[in-house]
Amino acid sequence: MSNCVRLAKKVLKLSENQPMGAIQDADTVLADIMGKSDFQVTRISDELLKMYLDVENKDDFESLFFLIADETFEEYLTKSRDVMQKNINYGTPRVVKVILNDGKFSIF
Repeated sequence: MSNCVRLAKKVLKLSENQPMGAIQDADTVLADIMGKSDFQVTRISDELLKMYLDVENKDDFESLFFLIADETFEEYLTKSRDVMQKNINYGTPRVVKVILNDGKFSIF
């Protein structure tokens, strides 16, 4: 058994036995870690997408994502697609046609 498996079991057991009103637990530790992460620099979303595409059991990955984000992975993907497509649409140069008609410009 790997050290991470042993440690995960120990942390889970400790988590299940936390006293009522405990200020800090595994959830707050994870929230603190996530709060310190600079997602724009680390590109964690790209890494998550690569992991999802590579993982054998996609259902387990999706369940874990839901537990962490309180949103389905499909909802996340749909929102991400829509936002990034909008960025591309606004950032794509447009072709402008200018026609000189009797000394006046018409722009299409």
